[in-house]
Amino acid sequence: MYARTAVAAVLAGAASVGALFLSAPAHATRCTDQINYAGDPRSNAEINSIGAVTGQCPTPLTGVALADAPDGCNSGSLLPVLLASGAISHVGLAEPTCDGDWAMASTISGDPGAQNASVLFHRVNGAWQYVTYGSYWDCVGASGVPPAIAARFVGCFQHQ
Repeated sequence: MYARTAVAAVLAGAASVGALFLSAPAHATRCTDQINYAGDPRSNAEINSIGAVTGQCPTPLTGVALADAPDGCNSGSLLPVLLASGAISHVGLAEPTCDGDWAMASTISGDPGAQNASVLFHRVNGAWQYVTYGSYWDCVGASGVPPAIAARFVGCFQHQ
């Protein structure tokens, strides 16, 4: 009863000075509240976390099942590996280029001044691991990527 009275007093006071301030609910900024992700294989939590981290909502994926990606090689499975490494924070990942036990993806940032980087992953004993990130480095000599695979990865300068 006291809470209702207090709220009514605040509203009455705001109305008496000609102002009423309402704020949108916190969930209104969620990507899933802004864009129709029907058919997107990612969970709402994953979609919204990408938006929260990068500052922009991801493009809906349609006609793709994440389970159909080769051995779980997709941004949804690689982003947690990257973030857990502590190497980079506050970024998202574009869909990776995958070849066997290697994958490379570009970072996505909501910061207009941020430079995107290529992130290299390697699957060891069935689990994806973060290797390194940068822009244009020798993936073969520095990271052990086989030359035929490095030729497919944007960011491996000696094999483009």
